[in-house]
Amino acid sequence: MLRRHVPCSAGFAAVLSALLVLPVQAAPQASFTVQPYRVGIGRGAVLVAAHLRPMKYYTFLLVVPGRSKKPRAKALLQTLAHADSHGAFRLSVKIPVLATCGKALMYAIQAGTRSSATASFVLTGCTASGRSGPPPAPPAPKSKKKHKS
Repeated sequence: MLRRHVPCSAGFAAVLSALLVLPVQAAPQASFTVQPYRVGIGRGAVLVAAHLRPMKYYTFLLVVPGRSKKPRAKALLQTLAHADSHGAFRLSVKIPVLATCGKALMYAIQAGTRSSATASFVLTGCTASGRSGPPPAPPAPKSKKKHKS
């Protein structure tokens, strides 16, 4: 009987068997939240992120989506966050006052790129009816009485 010998190093075989046994781990999914989930306009909130790009700066855009492509309201938060070496930050902010409330989105946008993370939450505290119409009429002018001299 004729046998063929195929050379195979023990190191290569060990690596190959390890690759076949160990599951492949994907990079952790980025997460970004607004706390609390329901927050009033002009009130404080905490922006919490994990697994973003480490040591990068982030700006924030608040958007209240509309039924069309155009948002009903949007505001840029006047603050920056710097992610730590693990891609995390925790930042206290004041939510801007908007005339429109409801389901909202907060975007954490990496400075200088188009990369972003999105958090959904509910914006409360708006008192506007949402209906637009003409402004009320101005008050009637006071009549001037002529004095007789």
